[in-house]
Amino acid sequence: MNFIKLEALGNDYVYVNAEEVKGCDLVKLARKVSNRRFGVGSDGLIIVQKLTNSTITMTMFNADGSEGAMCGNGVRGAVFFALKNLGLATKTVKVITKSREVIVNAHFDNLSDVSRFTTIRATADMGKVKSSINPSIIAEELAKVGLYVDKRQVLHVDVGNPHLVFFEPNYPLSTICLAVIRSGLFPDGVNVERVYKIKNISENQSKLFMEVSERGTGKTLSCGSGAVASAYAFSVYSYRPLDGNLNVDVTTEGGTLNVTFEGCKAFLTGEVNEVFEGVFNHSEFMVSSNEI
Repeated sequence: MNFIKLEALGNDYVYVNAEEVKGCDLVKLARKVSNRRFGVGSDGLIIVQKLTNSTITMTMFNADGSEGAMCGNGVRGAVFFALKNLGLATKTVKVITKSREVIVNAHFDNLSDVSRFTTIRATADMGKVKSSINPSIIAEELAKVGLYVDKRQVLHVDVGNPHLVFFEPNYPLSTICLAVIRSGLFPDGVNVERVYKIKNISENQSKLFMEVSERGTGKTLSCGSGAVASAYAFSVYSYRPLDGNLNVDVTTEGGTLNVTFEGCKAFLTGEVNEVFEGVFNHSEFMVSSNEI
């Protein structure tokens, strides 16, 4: 199969055309491709299918083979992949994911030049963000397994996939993740963000410094939906209204993403870069008719 590896602030995925992997065991393929010793090496596998000249589907698998519901960096990468390889006729693209539809706008002048690009900047309309689990319950359950956090330091956030955001400068990320697993609060897993520093630049602009561990992958250099979740949690606990004026830069080990809001609707902006393209022998992952 032909593939392209793209990264967004170090959050890297292998992208393939859905036509290339028809009949494959995608779980096993994702595990193999993602392996950084025996495969291509990535945080996961993303499969893109063109439906119309302005609509694509994105199916994503984490490095452990589990299927992901949503990925803020992934949807922007999927649009870059589709523009370069699937003949889309617009820079405004609808991406259908497992959890929601996302509109992505790619920022460049001439659509005919996109095949030559190795970098684009893109904004994803991530939709409405919400919190649905009482922070007091989370804090109480974590205390039972030895992680003591104030209820005002943790927030569950839904960005089409689940996140737990901690404003915690003391506990390391690994300790937090272990406690979350032991608590049993999220049997299907959860993305965990640790915001360890906040810099207020102005009344409406702030900068967060974030670490992240993604369910199904582990610690990554960046996470788009995690950046949105962290910015939303910051607005809640700092009493910043989501009125269109709040502008949050979220800095990770891989770089900085920008998050803005219109009410509870979040917009995520950042770069996507092509790392390399190649061919991967996927014949061993084809499912025979006898196995179906």
